[in-house]
Amino acid sequence: MDQRTLLVWRGILNLNPQQQQELVDEWNSYNRSTAVQQREKKVAAESFRVVLGPVSDGTCTCCGR
Repeated sequence: MDQRTLLVWRGILNLNPQQQQELVDEWNSYNRSTAVQQREKKVAAESFRVVLGPVSDGTCTCCGR
């Protein structure tokens, strides 16, 4: 597994079962959507990539850094 895939996998494993199911549902919805909808979702997701600083305990719950 490459490093980016491993990072995502580690984040998924840190989710609780409900969060994992929400992720799977959203992923399936994304895969069923049209190309235009996928582009719109990608643009929307890019707007959330702003780094807001460290989390309260100093480590990221997704990647562990």
